[in-house]
Amino acid sequence: MKKIYVVFVAFMLCSLNVLAQLPPIVEDFETMTAWPTAPWINAVAGTSTIVTTPVKSGTKALSCGGDWAYRTDLTIGTTNQVISWWVNFSGSGRAYLGFGATAGGSYSILCAPNTNTFLIQQNTTWGYVDLISVPQVYNLNQWYRVELTYNSSTNVSARLYDASGTTLINSILNYTISALVPSGLSLRGFGGAVVDEFRAGNVGGGGPGGGLLLPPIANFFPSQPS
Repeated sequence: MKKIYVVFVAFMLCSLNVLAQLPPIVEDFETMTAWPTAPWINAVAGTSTIVTTPVKSGTKALSCGGDWAYRTDLTIGTTNQVISWWVNFSGSGRAYLGFGATAGGSYSILCAPNTNTFLIQQNTTWGYVDLISVPQVYNLNQWYRVELTYNSSTNVSARLYDASGTTLINSILNYTISALVPSGLSLRGFGGAVVDEFRAGNVGGGGPGGGLLLPPIANFFPSQPS
């Protein structure tokens, strides 16, 4: 019996460690009936809608229809902070995970099936200037997890994970954006892009800027005879 519990504890610790590396959810779309809803603000109008399929978690996600939206109630951009979300494509479109956002624009990580690339853009005045790009082929109707890590306030790494959320399939590492300052979040997508579970902040600390609060591991199990 001891061996079974040891294996189970090891599995739980591994799984919880993966979860603890994620920042808090800042948008899961669960309470929305229309888009955008405060604190999100429309910068460029489009036709995005709240949908119930496909979803990554919960019962709702956002089907992107070309509009830019941003929020500045959160300030993200200090060393070791992370932004991430999940994206699924039913067509050859694009999804923009925006950071450094203000009313005047943002930067973004792009998943771009329409050009088979993974890239970072500058979106000043909500325009589109490619900064750095790497090749990437996407499968339709598959979830991908996109992650941005702040190595410093002006240096970032972008990573793309497969449907497991933990297997790395592409990256752009240690890219410097000298004009980047801690700011808000933004998003955009089109061409069959659906996004879900937007996370941002610190990892592993619990609370407003942290990750996951865990009970003592002993609480998972009843006492067992030796």
